[in-house]
Amino acid sequence: MRTRDSSRSRNARDAKRLVAGVVFWLLVFELLTRVLWQPAVIGLDLSSRIDASFGYGYDATSSLCSPSGDLMICAPTQYRRFGRQTFSRDKDETTLRFFTVGGSHSAAPGAYPSFAAQALRRECPKIFWEGINLSVRGHGSRRTLLLAKQALLLDPDFLVVDFGGTNEFEDERDLEQYRRLHRGIWRVLLKSHLVALGRKLLTRRFSREFSSLETTQEEAQANSDPVNQIRWNESLNRNYRTLLHLAGDAGVPVVLVGRAVPDGSRNSHWMAREELFRSLPVEPGNRLDTNALFDAAESEAGGRSELFAMDLNHYSEDGQRRIGEQLAQIILNHPSILEQRTCR
Repeated sequence: MRTRDSSRSRNARDAKRLVAGVVFWLLVFELLTRVLWQPAVIGLDLSSRIDASFGYGYDATSSLCSPSGDLMICAPTQYRRFGRQTFSRDKDETTLRFFTVGGSHSAAPGAYPSFAAQALRRECPKIFWEGINLSVRGHGSRRTLLLAKQALLLDPDFLVVDFGGTNEFEDERDLEQYRRLHRGIWRVLLKSHLVALGRKLLTRRFSREFSSLETTQEEAQANSDPVNQIRWNESLNRNYRTLLHLAGDAGVPVVLVGRAVPDGSRNSHWMAREELFRSLPVEPGNRLDTNALFDAAESEAGGRSELFAMDLNHYSEDGQRRIGEQLAQIILNHPSILEQRTCR
């Protein structure tokens, strides 16, 4: 009897030791994963291709920009593909900082935020201008709002918002994928970097299941449904108004940049979004009507099509430059610049 009780007690102790050992090593590997799966250790290319989460741009818990010495570094991730950028960790009185958030029209390295920064430095050299572009291709108003919330924590003097309207399908699609993967016990398990990376690196379906989820035909069908258009306009209105409210509470002026379209593209969907663009409550003078800007510039540019890229959706270099220079003038004419700063 005593031998049997002693054997049971020994087995129970062994089981507890085994569980404790497994938990200990899981915690060790989790810690190592969090420490080592960083751009500085594994390289920017790998860290930007495989994120230690299934966030799809909706994981607002990870740092947008991280300190490194005297700098803040904003590095791209699998779901937030903006270019690597740096700015001063401690901003002094000679520095003015603006962030840009939005979709593909403002996302490229040669997009209008870079032209705006060049014009600001040229027109007002006494100020040290920091322009950080956090725009991401395929991001709609929901994810733009999430990025804006994080940008507002980084002491901006201006927030430039590229008014979208064509990426709400992508936002809904990727949010559904995010929610599907985080159902049930996975909601807890995928908080672990080790589990997320393990699932990504080990599954044979990684290239299909966790790709950028390009569904062009599905998107075209969704765009033709008027019910979707009504719902997306509601989400645009809600998310942009929330963004403007948060920026107002933070005392950060917002410059809202509209969307230009080529000749023949001013359909009912565009008209509804143009009406929304004009109705959003921004400060007087802080609404950049890109379509009106192109209307005025097309004869000088040699035709409206010259202001657009070959896809007749995004802007050409000349179009981006004109928007950037106009954006710079809006910032320079803001009362906070005119009243408190001198540019010459």
